[in-house]
Amino acid sequence: VVNVRCGDDWMPDQNVSFPKFSFASLYAEDDWYTSSCRQQMERRMLFVIWRKGATLGDSVLLGTFWWTIPQVDLEGPVQQCWRTARSAISACDGSRLPGTKGSTVAHVRPHGQNSKDVDTFPDGSTSTKRCFWLNKSYLKSVIEAAADRGDLQPLP
Repeated sequence: VVNVRCGDDWMPDQNVSFPKFSFASLYAEDDWYTSSCRQQMERRMLFVIWRKGATLGDSVLLGTFWWTIPQVDLEGPVQQCWRTARSAISACDGSRLPGTKGSTVAHVRPHGQNSKDVDTFPDGSTSTKRCFWLNKSYLKSVIEAAADRGDLQPLP
């Protein structure tokens, strides 16, 4: 279930995160088609869309829809994000991990509890734990398309 709070223009408040990955696990993956990133992203997701209010408690439920990432996005920008992340981890260079400006769909960013929640690169150096994220601008287009198609269904 993916809870998304949106403004009047359908722009989500936040990017959507996936589970943290370990640098060692991502480094060890050598096949995109069996990677944990691909397996997570290709799952069918239930989006629950909220119209944001002044406070979290003031948000209004707009509806829900089921969504699966299109293959063109999964096999294009998401795969490239994964490849870039693997390359950065192989080089033990956290500054090379793909950010929001590198892709219209996905990026990697910190997802630790705090700055002390770190993971270890292959060379023994450390950096904050990370995860893959879907960009909120991409999510906006997904939500707008669902609303335009009439897929955004209010709950009974």
